[in-house]
Amino acid sequence: MSLDFPHVVRAGARYVHRDAPGGAERWDLELDVVWEGWSSVEDVRVDFEGDLDFHPFIGTSFVKSVPLRDRPIVLPHDWLDTWSVRLGGDVRASDTLTLRAGATAETSTFPRHAVDLLSEGFPRVSLAFGASWAPAEWLTVSAGGTMAFAPEFESTESVVS
Repeated sequence: MSLDFPHVVRAGARYVHRDAPGGAERWDLELDVVWEGWSSVEDVRVDFEGDLDFHPFIGTSFVKSVPLRDRPIVLPHDWLDTWSVRLGGDVRASDTLTLRAGATAETSTFPRHAVDLLSEGFPRVSLAFGASWAPAEWLTVSAGGTMAFAPEFESTESVVS
């Protein structure tokens, strides 16, 4: 299988607030912007090097061989370049507890006329949260979660062939 991955450009900034100059981090805030050039990916192609041998009847020695060489599977795509903006940070609530939160907004990988159910490229906004508790120097317990929100999406122009 061959899949050309796009060029990706990322830029970000982080601000750290400390208790005192050179002291421990009290909280931080990060902002990232990402561009992915998915429009350069024309298709996903699966090339086979030989035959596919399978046993159509379980429990028998009968083998069916299907020639697959020179019979590639090509899945054309009409993908779009995407943008995402990501904002997040954490705060040290106490010496043992750190709280985290973040949000992401992403554009769609494909136009409405070319819905692609094989990719997860729907536009969405995600919210995330988490916490770490360190009751001892040798023990840290972390937990977190994310919820993604996508608008209702209906395409009446797509064709499956």
